[in-house]
Amino acid sequence: MNAQTFQVAGVMLGWLAFAITVIPILLRRRTASAQRAPRSLLAMVLQGFGFALAWGRMPQAVAQASSAGGAGRWGLALIASTLALVAGVFAVAAVRRLGAQWSLVARVTERHELITSGPYAVVRHPIYTAMLGLLIATGLTFGTPTSTVAGAVLYVIGTWLRTRAEERLLEAAFGDRYAAYRRRVPALIPWPRPR
Repeated sequence: MNAQTFQVAGVMLGWLAFAITVIPILLRRRTASAQRAPRSLLAMVLQGFGFALAWGRMPQAVAQASSAGGAGRWGLALIASTLALVAGVFAVAAVRRLGAQWSLVARVTERHELITSGPYAVVRHPIYTAMLGLLIATGLTFGTPTSTVAGAVLYVIGTWLRTRAEERLLEAAFGDRYAAYRRRVPALIPWPRPR
């Protein structure tokens, strides 16, 4: 196995972990009693364009997988594969921790709980963090540097719009508890916050 094949396999395994967790949840029926943030649909379109840019050269990258090699290539392969696998596992943990509360569109149900443990103790939006990791790993594997950066920028703009909508709903539902959580835990990138 060469470096490019290893990298493609690692990135695809990260996406597979994410997909086998998310797809069954998307297919289940939703309850009708929920406050939703419809503006998050526009944000999802921006995120989708970001991912499209990251996947940009997929046919060429897969075709080159059989001939790529070299020591430097293995470093990139390890970085992209590790990032994709860690992101996939992080997304799985976050979706499982949310359980039935997870939704494609921002919403708060009657029995909604404020989840602050597991991946939600690291960042407030761990699924978006994981998806950013998957986007970067995908761009490193199937995109160009320009398409990966452009894709990440579109994704971050879309994610910012989505998180604003979600956080408005959560603050309305949980008030001071959510405000305290928001001060304590970073939104997307897990770095220590000043106390």
